Amino acid sequence: MAVHIPKFPHKLEELLGREGTDEYIDFLNETLYANKEDVVQVVGDKFDRRLVEETSRLRYEMNSMKTELKSEINDLRIDMTEMKAELKGDIAVLRSELKDEIGGLRSELKDEIGGLRSEMERGFTGLHREISGIHKDNSNQTKWLLAVFLAAGVLYPILNQLVIRFVH
Repeated sequence: MAVHIPKFPHKLEELLGREGTDEYIDFLNETLYANKEDVVQVVGDKFDRRLVEETSRLRYEMNSMKTELKSEINDLRIDMTEMKAELKGDIAVLRSELKDEIGGLRSELKDEIGGLRSEMERGFTGLHREISGIHKDNSNQTKWLLAVFLAAGVLYPILNQLVIRFVH
C-alpha cells in the first residue's frame, strides 16, 4: 500500500534526482507500511491493556456495589425484623388496651342495665300500686253503683205506689 506524500520537497528531489526520489518514496512507503503494522500492534496491545484495566476496575466497582447492596439488604432485613418485633409489641399492647376498654365498657353496660332494671322495677311497682289503687277505686265505685241500683230497684216500686196514692 502506497503512502501519499502530498508535497515532496523540491530541493530534496533535485538532490536525489528522479530515480533517487522514487526509490526514497518506495523506501518511505515500505517503512511506513512496516511501522503501520507495528503501530497497529502497539495500539491494539495498549487498547487490550486498557480494556483489561477498565474491565477489572468495573468488576471491582460492581463487586463493591454488590457487597454494599448485600450489606444494605441485611441492614434492611434487620430493620424489618426489629420493626416486626416492635409492631408485634404494639399490637399486643393495643390488644391489651382493647380488652381493658371492652371490659370497662361491659362493666359500665352491666351497671347501666342493672340501673335500668331497678328503675323499671320501681316504675312497674309504682305502676302496679297505681293500677291496684285504680282497681280498688273501680271496685268501690262498682259496689256503690250496685247498691244504688239495688236501692233504686227496691225503692222505686215503693215510691211509685206512694206517688200514685197521693197524686190521684
